[in-house]
Amino acid sequence: MKKLILIFIVSLAFLQCKVFHRTQNNAFKVYRIDSIQSYYLIYAQKGELRYKIVSKKVDNECKSIKVNGLYAFDIHSMSQVNGVSTIPSASKYEVSGMAVDNTTTINVENETQWDLFYADNIAGLCFKNKK
Repeated sequence: MKKLILIFIVSLAFLQCKVFHRTQNNAFKVYRIDSIQSYYLIYAQKGELRYKIVSKKVDNECKSIKVNGLYAFDIHSMSQVNGVSTIPSASKYEVSGMAVDNTTTINVENETQWDLFYADNIAGLCFKNKK
């Protein structure tokens, strides 16, 4: 019986390590949060690549995204539709920002990927876990 319990505990620890490792590999680390007008700017890094994620400000009570936190963001490019760039490649690097509404233009920065991103699982600064 003791052997069975020990095997169960070791198996459970192994499964938890696998889940943690998988989460780490898919995670973005948030290194900065800023805002402009009615948008949050979430700066996140995955591996060597850095991303600027735009999220509309909303009033939510939730577990808020924090700097140095790890999150499995489901990000998408704001300059592509169905995988095709909406900006001609010849002028891509001449664009300094993107309009996200009638009054807000957000700069594209050299420190991040050339693009802005949004995430399906972010609302304001709330991270929505996948179910």
